[in-house]
Amino acid sequence: MLRRLTVKNFVLIDALEIDFQQGFTAITGETGSGKSILLGALGLLKGDRADFSLIGPDGSKSVVEGVFSMDETSLRLLESLEFEPWSELVVRREIQKDGRSRAFVNDTPIGLQEMKLLMGRMLVIHSQYNTLELKDKDYQFAVLDALSGTQDAARDFKARFAKFLGMGKNLGSLQERQKEMLSKQDYEAFLLDELSALSLREVDYDHLAQELTLQEQKQNLSEILEGLVQFSEGDAVNILHNFRSKLLKASNNNPSFTPLLEQLNQLITSLEELGYEASSKNDDLRSNSMDGIEVLNKVDEYNRLLNKHRVTDQAALLSIFEDLASRNESLQALSKELALLEAQLVEEEKILVATAKSLNVLRREKALQLSQELKEGLVGLKLKDAQIQFTLTDSAALNERGMAELEILFSANKGMELTPIHKAASGGELSRVMLLLQQLISRKMDLPCILFDEIDTGVSGDVAERMGKLLRTMGENRQLLAITHLPQVAAKAQGHLKVTKEDREERTFTSVRTLAEQERIMELARLLSGEQIQPEAVQQAHILRSS
Repeated sequence: MLRRLTVKNFVLIDALEIDFQQGFTAITGETGSGKSILLGALGLLKGDRADFSLIGPDGSKSVVEGVFSMDETSLRLLESLEFEPWSELVVRREIQKDGRSRAFVNDTPIGLQEMKLLMGRMLVIHSQYNTLELKDKDYQFAVLDALSGTQDAARDFKARFAKFLGMGKNLGSLQERQKEMLSKQDYEAFLLDELSALSLREVDYDHLAQELTLQEQKQNLSEILEGLVQFSEGDAVNILHNFRSKLLKASNNNPSFTPLLEQLNQLITSLEELGYEASSKNDDLRSNSMDGIEVLNKVDEYNRLLNKHRVTDQAALLSIFEDLASRNESLQALSKELALLEAQLVEEEKILVATAKSLNVLRREKALQLSQELKEGLVGLKLKDAQIQFTLTDSAALNERGMAELEILFSANKGMELTPIHKAASGGELSRVMLLLQQLISRKMDLPCILFDEIDTGVSGDVAERMGKLLRTMGENRQLLAITHLPQVAAKAQGHLKVTKEDREERTFTSVRTLAEQERIMELARLLSGEQIQPEAVQQAHILRSS
């Protein structure tokens, strides 16, 4: 529960410290006295966005601090949110004129989102404007899930559905990318085929060009080689053989002619080797003959593609080929990825549909029970003929709430047709329905502290008194604060705080104080008769306190 609230330099509050008690406490005050300032201060503790214009004139910052005592319910809450268990929780919020905002829990800095998470269950503020949320579909589902015990399942479903939508969005992006790639595929496939035909990784086109040049010179080379063969086998060799035979015979083995004979032998051998080499080379030329027209066509195609792609060498052309091949592979991979993602989406949709149907079974069971509980509660608030019905219908399409549509139907009087609550209910009737819902929710969720801001709007007389009794009953198991203008409601509270505004010198200040019993009587009398308190109002205040 909230044990103490300290507020410094916040709007009209200079320095304020309020001690709270367990049970039901009423908060009253004249219109404009500063009750909304108190709400704003508590809102800061809940992690609401800071309005830096609300910083008071004394100093450069406002400070709001709340001290919460921890009971078993609060400790279970801390454990569920994975916070450390503390015997006392001190939550502080500081906002500064330079635009900075800081939050602390037990003097340890904490992020605003963590603060919202923690305080979202420690302190619940229900503004008079929240009654309008009964018209909102998301709020209607939130109420039904809170009372059906399906909050966690609904939250998990919503997160999974959001992931499903993300997958669908990703699929759409990939499909757009595929569409763009497919629009270029035909032309790029044509280019790839052209370059693929060149076999750029296997064929060296510089070498091929040289071979082509050599092929053009082959006839001339062959004729030269043939001439060399004929020369090496013709008269020259015969003449050398003849001279060697004659010299051998004439020299009669004279040693002085040996060098000359050796030279003749060398000449004969060299000519024979020359003939052999020329003949071998000529054979190679014949065996390596190629289709000159085919080679010429290949080299011409290579040169054409060099010009087409505006590059100057084979390496650059190969790079273009590899880039085209890579894009083609990427398209194929993308197609596989799309097929896989489409299959995953189909499977995920099946799971979501099954989960939504299971969720709706639980909701529908509770909706019937909830309608009956509210009907019985409305009897106690002088709406004995009222009917309220949570109507859950299946929908064909998935949405973040599941495959269902929810309508809260209401009829205040006997014989009247059930119609959507925001069309059928008056402001006072909406207030009573909302109070009953909050009673059920607080009981279901073990909320430790609830603040109602004029939950009794639109009611008076006996209905107001009955609402006061209901608030007192709600306060038996938790701390409950209610800002009210109705004496019938304030009279039923165990505690009473009064918000006042007064002028001191050049400034106006807002203060809050706890009323003693006699002060409560006078405040109730003021609520009954206005500033001019009549004796009859005082007498009626006593009656309200004793009833």
